[in-house]
Amino acid sequence: MTKGWLRSMFRRPGQRPDPPPEPADILPAFEQAVSLHRQGRLAEARAGYMQILDFQPDHFDALHLCGVVQYQCGEFADAVRMIEHAIAINPNQAPPHSNLGLALQKLGRAREALSSYDRALALQPEYFDAIYNRGNTLRDLNRISEALDSYDQVISLKPDFAEALNNRGLLLNEFGRHEEALLSFDRAVAARPDYFEALINRGVVLSALGRHADALEDYDAVLTLKPDYGPAHNNRGAALGALLRYEDALTSYGHALALEPNYAEALYNQGTILSTLKRHTQALESFDRAIELKSDYAEAFNARGTTLRDLTRHREALVSYDKALAVRPDFPEALDNRGVSLAFIGRQQEALASHDRALALRPEFAAALSNRAAVLREIGDLAAAMACYQSAIQVDPASLEIRFKLLVACIPVLANDQTEIAHSRARFLEEVGLLDAWSLSNPVDDEQLAVGAAQPFHVAYQEENNRDLLARYGRLCCRLMHQWQQRNSVPVVTQFAAAGPRTRIGIISAHIHNHSVWNAIVKGWLEKIDKRRFEIEVFHLGSEKDADTEIAIARSDRFTHGNRSLKDWATAISERKLDVLIYPEVGMDTTTPRLASMRLAPVQIAAWGHPETTGMPTIDYYLSAECFETPDSPLHYSEKLVALPNLGCHYSPENVAAETRNLGDLGIHEESTLFICPGTPFKYAPQHDQVFVDIARRLHRAQFIFFTFQPVPLLSERLRERIAKVFATAGLDCAKHVVFVPWQTKAGFYAIMRQADAFLDTIGFSGFNTAMQAIECGLPIVTRKGRFMRGKFASAILARIQLDELVSDSDESYVECAIRLALDKQYNARVRARIMESRQILYQDSAPIRALEGFLAGLKAGTFS
Repeated sequence: MTKGWLRSMFRRPGQRPDPPPEPADILPAFEQAVSLHRQGRLAEARAGYMQILDFQPDHFDALHLCGVVQYQCGEFADAVRMIEHAIAINPNQAPPHSNLGLALQKLGRAREALSSYDRALALQPEYFDAIYNRGNTLRDLNRISEALDSYDQVISLKPDFAEALNNRGLLLNEFGRHEEALLSFDRAVAARPDYFEALINRGVVLSALGRHADALEDYDAVLTLKPDYGPAHNNRGAALGALLRYEDALTSYGHALALEPNYAEALYNQGTILSTLKRHTQALESFDRAIELKSDYAEAFNARGTTLRDLTRHREALVSYDKALAVRPDFPEALDNRGVSLAFIGRQQEALASHDRALALRPEFAAALSNRAAVLREIGDLAAAMACYQSAIQVDPASLEIRFKLLVACIPVLANDQTEIAHSRARFLEEVGLLDAWSLSNPVDDEQLAVGAAQPFHVAYQEENNRDLLARYGRLCCRLMHQWQQRNSVPVVTQFAAAGPRTRIGIISAHIHNHSVWNAIVKGWLEKIDKRRFEIEVFHLGSEKDADTEIAIARSDRFTHGNRSLKDWATAISERKLDVLIYPEVGMDTTTPRLASMRLAPVQIAAWGHPETTGMPTIDYYLSAECFETPDSPLHYSEKLVALPNLGCHYSPENVAAETRNLGDLGIHEESTLFICPGTPFKYAPQHDQVFVDIARRLHRAQFIFFTFQPVPLLSERLRERIAKVFATAGLDCAKHVVFVPWQTKAGFYAIMRQADAFLDTIGFSGFNTAMQAIECGLPIVTRKGRFMRGKFASAILARIQLDELVSDSDESYVECAIRLALDKQYNARVRARIMESRQILYQDSAPIRALEGFLAGLKAGTFS
């Protein structure tokens, strides 16, 4: 806020007594000092005034104006002393009282300053300089209404008083009265077109009103007047960022920092843009530098935490949020972000408490309501979650992202029973229709935030044909992302590039590292596809990198990795003019479904990394395996089904070194019959919980070993509670039979499997990697052949090694198979021996690779349709 205007220091309105006669040489000396003062030559002017005061200590004008010079030089205590001396000589002049108020204000004596302004105004009621200065002091005392009254009074007396108009605008903007503030700044600029402070302040208000392009014009006007003004470059960067011109924004922040290297706000803003562009390492450097300069920079701590969260470094993010809150406990954004990170590390109740604190500070905080709803869904309070999403939509009705999250929340993470499943599916279909209609009749510009923000991932764990349900969802996603693709000038690629010596294949995944998708599917492709016929480019969307990532880099012709914005990824992929794009899975991260919803290559394929149809019209084919499918399987896919031979993959054993585990330390009784139950909680369908009871009823010393789901431990607790109810109904003690042990390292998991009696596969959603790991340990598997591909992994594996006898066709036969393996030790041993003898057929199978090559070559040649 502009302060301290001394426009009356050389003129004193009103009457005053005639001065006493002066020696002839004082008047020229005084006029010379005043002339020097007007020229800004303060030291010389002060020397002139002091020379007069040496000759005549009670010279009123010299005392007053020398006090003004002292004020201008920052010597506020001396200014007060000299002006008070002048007032003592002649108390009836308004300007000395007003100028005394300015000096007192600088010394922090605001109430005394007000008294000085009041005395000036008592002498001259329409003295607009004093009224203006009084307004500034009232503002500093937080007496806002009175301050605005003072500015209004000044402006009524002098309508073109630019400084008063500017300061009035600042106050109005501070209290959210943006339209009124804008009018005030408009008048200030009209009164003085080169008033750069008013121009930059007007730009801030325009941005607050969402008029970022207009704000940019004001900042450019400021820089025309003052090219080296760092705040204008900084604010210009903010406007460019709001207009999604991120690289231009970074250039502006670069200019600001070149002018002022220690400009903490510009560093913070620069970090925010870098984080948006997924250039997280650079963003962290900017935030760290801002914090180094300003140790109590709560906003920078908060933004740093969000960048760490994007890197999945949730515990470090939590520390950063806590530091933000230590500086500013009432920081709702930091509290909300803290809740998100707490949920990611499995501390759901603490997450809810953090979101609640944010909402107590800001009840209409849409993001906090949405994030709170996500936690409620995870812990199983679906009704509360839906209500919370509805509240978020009421606060922010234009948010497509929140509407998508509400849609996906219809599907429970862990269903309680079949009735809930049926209800959830009907509700999902209803909501997807409503969302489709809403997005067609309302302006939408956040498609890239909505699609993929939450996904109907858990519908795959319901034993139902999801084709129609997911096709409706997929069409919505593709329509929205096509809009985004056109608006962002990302090429739609529909034609094959000119014929070349090799077919160009792109593989897009966030899991090019030690992960189930990599181990089961992608690794074999990169190792065995004929590079003489195929050029393979890998786009690794994830942040994780390990030894397997290095294998991928070595085996691919081109490897693209790093944190990028969606536009950067989409543009990079489309510009490569690939013949075929393959998504090993769609639905296990946020970026993949956004890309898969666009047309970035003439042929696009999904595979069974997430074993469910995508429902997306942009995905042409679905890669599965002959052993997973039946003649009616095409009815389960919106894509054209391609069933590769056998298990459809080139799989290598993991060769995990043996490790000894004391099972007693985990609460496991080694003398019991031990059944490994390795599925994640949502793989256990409620209609099959009875199998555990039926086995326990006949094997009194049976123990079922489950593994606590590390990302959300509460899901495991909910599963335990659900199973316990079934045990209680049967009159059995669940605690005697059901053991949840901590999530294990791979070596620890193998050690437990090597001591178990059998592996109980999840019914309806089978495990592929876990079943293959059991085979590697020689552990018998009990499974039931499911209705859909996702329920047939273990049964297909057993069929390949001619152990179909372990594959059941009902829950009753599943129980009988488990009982036999437990009671007939010789039979169990024979099964183990057969596994060890025949398992080699499962490994390094080249038939799927050769068939995949033939399929891919045929696509471009036009021999496969």
